[in-house]
Amino acid sequence: MSSLTTTYRRSQLRSLPMPGGKTPIDYHYVVRIPGGWEPINQKFRDWSVGDFNQQAVEMHHEQHNRH
Repeated sequence: MSSLTTTYRRSQLRSLPMPGGKTPIDYHYVVRIPGGWEPINQKFRDWSVGDFNQQAVEMHHEQHNRH
């Protein structure tokens, strides 16, 4: 799918690789900004993913109701 046809754009998020063994680890996330990457926390990542999913559902309903 071409990003040129995407009507709803989102910032790119990444989960950074973390060394780990048998102990639980916190994941570390970053968001793409002009010129690099900015660290974000889990709460921001959860909000961003939830917001994206909600808007995708709303767009689907709008498109379905047009037909």
